[in-house]
Amino acid sequence: NLAVESYSPTIYLTKVRELIDNGFKFDRLHVYVDISDIYNDTSAYRISNGSVLQLESEQVTNLPNPGVLSAKSKATLKKLFPLIYDALWNLKEKLKPRDEPNEIPKSVLDKDYTPSAWTYDSNTPGYGEGGVDIAIGKSVSFMKQLYELTRQNNIRMSVGVYPWPGQLLYDTRDSRQVRIWKDFCIKRCEFFFDSFGSFFKLKDTHGINNVIQEYLIPGDMHFNRKGHQVIAETFFKTIR
Repeated sequence: NLAVESYSPTIYLTKVRELIDNGFKFDRLHVYVDISDIYNDTSAYRISNGSVLQLESEQVTNLPNPGVLSAKSKATLKKLFPLIYDALWNLKEKLKPRDEPNEIPKSVLDKDYTPSAWTYDSNTPGYGEGGVDIAIGKSVSFMKQLYELTRQNNIRMSVGVYPWPGQLLYDTRDSRQVRIWKDFCIKRCEFFFDSFGSFFKLKDTHGINNVIQEYLIPGDMHFNRKGHQVIAETFFKTIR
């Protein structure tokens, strides 16, 4: 299991290449493309000399305030003490001054939440020069390179997708996220794991509020144990 926090196609590509170069042997690679991957490839990471650089770390080190933690330090703290890190982050968001008196911090439940709004709003800001469409093309390009890498090494590649709360609230079953990676998989993937259908079926049966409360971590885009069970069921059903 290669999955850890803060992934995107740039990291999928460079990490798998590194594993292969170091002699790791495996027959199959299953890549679950996260909703925020398009945003991360544009705003958080870039590849330089075969390695992934975190854009935020370059920006933070240029800040005049020496008390600002580097992105690497923050990532380490988040990994070692995730609950404390999240509690402190939420406290900082509540305490920091706002441009407008009634401004409310964006959350994963907001329609204009930048990392997830791109699937239903092509005009979502924050995706660099060229906007959402160029950002999508960039991520798809990295995934095509990953496919070629696996094909050359006789590794069968599959791709999976799942919704965030924003998709369940404001998007459709036939989300742009689904269409992009379903089209990508034609003549490339061994399997395409589509969990959108399972979660939208739950939404239709039990209502959106119950799905968010029962299948996701409160106030977060990540699934709880029950949500992961839905994804696992889709995975095995597709293979069968």
